[in-house]
Amino acid sequence: MRGQISLEFTILLLAIIVLSTVILSNFLKENVGSFDFNIVKIDNKAKEAINLLNSGYPYQLNTTLLYIGMKWEKINDSFINITLGVSPDINDSIKNFIINYIYNETGVNRSVYRLNLIEVE
Repeated sequence: MRGQISLEFTILLLAIIVLSTVILSNFLKENVGSFDFNIVKIDNKAKEAINLLNSGYPYQLNTTLLYIGMKWEKINDSFINITLGVSPDINDSIKNFIINYIYNETGVNRSVYRLNLIEVE
């Protein structure tokens, strides 16, 4: 008798967990789109590119780069302008490394997501 109650409780708990997972999954699919995921991926890869540069890959820098953050502006349904802030000022080859690293690692469409870097003091 005791084992049967434990088994029934386990099955009930499993059903609650499965139902909760399905409800959460449906909620996320309806309320969070690929745009949100791409913005988060771009932000994470920008931080990763700055960390790589600060560790000496692929350029040996004489200073420590800081990733200040990003802002984005949705121009229309098919174009998003994203500005990344770094400090101190960097040359064009380092800017190109950061931008290309983000595009290559995230796989976002270059014609939809337009990235540019600015110096923030």
